[in-house]
Amino acid sequence: MAYSIVEAAPLDASSKNVSVVPNQPNDEFARNEFSRFSRLWPQVPAQVQLGGAAVVWLVGSIMVLRYGVIFMSLIGWPLWLLAPAVILGFLKSQFIMLKTSKRTVRRIHAHGRSWFFNLYSGKTWLLIVGMIGLGLLLRLLGPTELIGYRYFLAGLYVAVGLGLLLSDRIFWIEFIKSLKAKGARA
Repeated sequence: MAYSIVEAAPLDASSKNVSVVPNQPNDEFARNEFSRFSRLWPQVPAQVQLGGAAVVWLVGSIMVLRYGVIFMSLIGWPLWLLAPAVILGFLKSQFIMLKTSKRTVRRIHAHGRSWFFNLYSGKTWLLIVGMIGLGLLLRLLGPTELIGYRYFLAGLYVAVGLGLLLSDRIFWIEFIKSLKAKGARA
């Protein structure tokens, strides 16, 4: 007998609006590297995962850009640094981050209804944690009192933050498409 993750009551076969995880993993869960945890966490539709991915990238890009703005304001907003940082951010978005965004969208669509945090692969989550850690190390252990280091951090944070922000549009476009498709079915 199947059980709902949300409710601790047995479900009958006619119940269609409640997330049900089978006792034995099927092919969808076997592909999922978090399948052994699938009975512990609620399953959400791809639409929710797309919205979550869009918000995660938006929040991350705002946080990174915030540091870029802070360091740029400390050094006087030099155009000779701001222009290349913006160009590098655009190039990073076009040639690196867009591929990652599209791969993540394909992953979400392939999994369909899945654990919310399965929106990114395990490797991507490790990369996110690693980048956060590297950012902390750069700010906390680096010689931020040196003006040259501030220039480096300002350019780096603007380029990375802008790259994230520009590539986040893929998630928002897919999320809006899923909202429209759901509205058309209703």
